[in-house]
Amino acid sequence: MPALTGQSITIEINSVAYTGVVAYAELLPQNNVTQYVTLSTTVPTKNPPTFQLQVRGLQDWTDAVQDGFSRAMWLAAAAGTTVGFELVVQDGTWTGNIMPVFPNAGGEATAVLENDLTFEVVGIPSFT
Repeated sequence: MPALTGQSITIEINSVAYTGVVAYAELLPQNNVTQYVTLSTTVPTKNPPTFQLQVRGLQDWTDAVQDGFSRAMWLAAAAGTTVGFELVVQDGTWTGNIMPVFPNAGGEATAVLENDLTFEVVGIPSFT
């Protein structure tokens, strides 16, 4: 995968850790606040946050013996079970579980085949 200093991601599918330095990886929080409006005031109320994990890297459809990441992600998405992740940005590490999604397959004949994947994170990721 293309190298970018400062972030790397590991996604574990069926006890196989797929680790790489990716072109893009970002954990996106959605801080959910609801404003309740009464006759005399507005009261903000904090609701549980939700998170998405966005990852961009190269497609890897190697055979089942090699368990390429794209192939493994496709099979995990078909099964519908969560998979673990670890995102490292500088000195911080975030871990948690994501719902797998179906990756893109193919693309322009002369292009480097990339995947842009957006995962829903289960709960709140741990930070160390």
